[in-house]
Formats: sequence, C-alpha cells, structure tokens
Amino acid sequence: MNEMLLTEREKALARDLGELRRVLDNVSAHISIIDLRGKLLEVNRVLVETTGLVRDDVLGQPIWDCYWWAGSPDLQAQLKSAFAQASDGHTIRYDTEIYVLGGTTISLDFQLAPLRDEHDDIVLVIASGMDITARKQRETHITTLMREVAHRSKNLLAVIQAMARQTLIAGGTAEEFEKRFSARIQALAFSHDLLVTENWRGASVHELVRSQLAHQLDLGRDRIKISGPDVMLNPEAAQNIGLALHELSINAEKYGALASDAGYISIAWSINRQGGERRFVFDWLECGGPEVSPPNHEGFGHKVMKRIAANALNGDAHLDFAPHGLHWSLAIPVTYLLNAF
Repeated sequence: MNEMLLTEREKALARDLGELRRVLDNVSAHISIIDLRGKLLEVNRVLVETTGLVRDDVLGQPIWDCYWWAGSPDLQAQLKSAFAQASDGHTIRYDTEIYVLGGTTISLDFQLAPLRDEHDDIVLVIASGMDITARKQRETHITTLMREVAHRSKNLLAVIQAMARQTLIAGGTAEEFEKRFSARIQALAFSHDLLVTENWRGASVHELVRSQLAHQLDLGRDRIKISGPDVMLNPEAAQNIGLALHELSINAEKYGALASDAGYISIAWSINRQGGERRFVFDWLECGGPEVSPPNHEGFGHKVMKRIAANALNGDAHLDFAPHGLHWSLAIPVTYLLNAF
C-alpha cells in the first residue's frame, strides 16, 4: 500500500513537471528530476543542449545511463552510489566529468539532494550540475604557474649565487664588488622584465639586445649596428644571452670599441645550418677601438662568454681577442627559439 501511495505521489508530482519545466529551462545549471528508481522524470534545456541528448529519449531512463562519462567508467558507478545515498536522505556533492556535444569534455560540480513531501517522506531526487570547466582550467593553470615559478626561482637563485661567487673571486674593494654585482643583477632583471611582458613565453632578440645595451645606445646609437630576423628566445636562452650581452657591453665601454670615439660594434644574428643541424647564431664584433689583448685572468664575464652561456644552451661559443677588436659568437640549437622559420 505504501509503495502504491508513493507511486501516486510521484505521478502527482510528475504532472506538475510541465509547469516546472518553464522554470528549469531558465536555470544555467544542468537540472534533472529523478524518481526513486533512478529514472529521469524531467531534464532542463541546458542539460539537453549541452549534452546533445534528446529529451523524449532520456525521460524514463536511469540517469546513470544518460551521460557519456569521460575518463573512468567508475564515474557511472559513482553516480549510482551517490543516488542511493540521496534516496536515503543525504545530500551528495562531488566533481565529475562528462563528454558533451561536439566531443569535448566538461567538468561538473554535481549535487544530488532528496526532495521530501509534506509528510517528510522522500519522493524524488533532484540532481544539479554546474559547469566548472573554466574554474578547473584556471586552477590547473595556477598550479602549473606556481610550479614554474618555483622551478625558475631555484634556477634564478643558483645563477645569482654563481654571480656573487664569481664577482667576489675577481677581488677588489667592497664598493667595487657591490657596483659590479648590482650591475649584473640589473642585467638579469632587464631580461626578466621582457619575459614577464610576454607571460614568460620568451623574449624578442631585438628587445633583449636593446634592453641590455640601453645605456650604450644612448651614448653612441650610430656606433652600434643591430641586425637580424624577428625571432623569440625561450626564457633560458634569453636569460643566458642577456647576461653575456651585459658583460660584452661593459667590456666594450671600458676597454673595447666604445672606449674610443672611432670604435663601433656590429651585432647580428641568423639561423644557419651547421653540420646538418639548424642553429641560431649570434655574433658580436668590435672594430676601431683600442688595440685588444687577451686578459691576464679569466673573470666572470669571460666565463659567461666562453663557457657558461654555451654550456647552459647546449651550444658552442667562440671568443677571440683579436688586436683589431673582440669577436664573440654563440651557436645554439633552434629548439631554444619559439619561432624558428
């Protein structure tokens, strides 16, 4: 008798669903009304349009058979378990994934809640699903960014530590150390500013050169020739080549081409094929300055130009202290470029 009365209550409620449909069709969530056997009595417009289901085909079918479950088939069993708990008086909420019209996947914040009548008997279960795909993507993006920040922070601290150690080895007074070290930190910051502007994707070679030689360009713009294709370096290449450019520019101003009125610098880069491999080749050539001779000792700048940048980027560096002017070149795989033509 109780079972028959319950069925009559369900039928009475089902007759009202037509009126309710107009309300539910204006709700942005996926809404399903389910009887205590798990069969769908009503679904709203958003659910139908999103999934591509046909309303008349799914009504009367178990809800767990009316979604295309993404990922694990356990998601169907999870819904069956959640429905059983909701039928027993509990409100169940969890995240799940489904395939929708067009073959894409969306994430739902899914909730099943019991509906009681005036006698406090459970007569239906209401299922609602909010599309949280964008939120999940943001969460994933933030997690990825945080990992990237942690990784880059460790690398950056290692670079700064090496810079401090090598600057200290060079000797001099505390004031000289502070000046050299601060300048190197500033050079690193210039490269990072460019990377931040591009959301850490990379940095334009043109912009990297101009940022690292800003002071020298202001002093002698017509004495520094810059040429090369419009290519982007990845963050690791931008950081290492940026440091090398800083050391080259300081050396040119103190001892090289920019230390006399007649000197000039040619900065050029290209993409060439070397030994069957396409490589990005960067050249710094000085002419017309004071006569050049190799330094008496190998300082941090010398190490950056000769070994550090090349080793970090799996490339080859050439440093020549020719009497007529210093020449530095670096060849690295094009994998360090974001747009190798």
